[in-house]
Order: sequence, then C-alpha cells, then structure tokens
Amino acid sequence: MQITGTTSYPVDAELLRSLDFESFELSRKDPRTIRVIDAWAACMEASGATHAASPDENPPPALHGSQADVEEIRTARADMACKERTQLVGIWAGVETAYQQDLLRQHAVEIEGIERQRQRQLAKAAETSRVAEPP
Repeated sequence: MQITGTTSYPVDAELLRSLDFESFELSRKDPRTIRVIDAWAACMEASGATHAASPDENPPPALHGSQADVEEIRTARADMACKERTQLVGIWAGVETAYQQDLLRQHAVEIEGIERQRQRQLAKAAETSRVAEPP
C-alpha cells in the first residue's frame, strides 16, 4: 500500500492487460492469420494428425497417460513441422505485433501516464527500502 497507494490490483494493469487481449483477438480474426492457420490445419491433416483443432488450442489435448505415447509424439512432431512449413508462428506474431503497435499509438497518452505512475512507484519503493534498512 505504501508504494502503490492501493491494496487492490493496480488499475493501470487493467488497460495493459485489456490491450494485450484485444491485440490477440484482433490477430486471431485477421485474414492473414486465418489463412496461415488454414494452411497449418491442411498440413496437419496431410500428416494424418487430425485431432489437433487449432494451433492455439488451450489447453492442449491431454496425454493418454503419464507419458506421451507414439501417436502423441508423432502429432507433436507434425505440429512443429507444419508450424515451420507454414511459418505460422512468425506470421501470426507479425500480425499481432502490428495490432499491438497500433493500439499503443491509440493509447499513447494513457500509457505515458501509466509509465509516470510506475516511475513514481519505483521511486517510492526505493525510498521505502532505504528507510527500512537498519543503520
């Protein structure tokens, strides 16, 4: 409380968390991401690994036991190969990064205020730790 001025979760984190979720959702719906996910899914189907519903499936399919079986290992290898072949990770990351940069520009004034508040909190934390240290 001495540092943040509140006993609750910092309000500034809500905006940043919201922008993070928004950029992800925008990237998931972007035609470039949809195309690369479709290409990944086609690659997975061609490899015979049809149970994987989406490259961002959360949570991933559960193991059938305490260790991965041959099929699970084959599916994981196919997943990695298909992600590399389609460049899914790089394309999706690039799309989301573009949305993040746009959102950061749109909310620049609010984010600058958050940064100033965090700098004040860090200064207060440093001051508090100096006061708390024994002589």
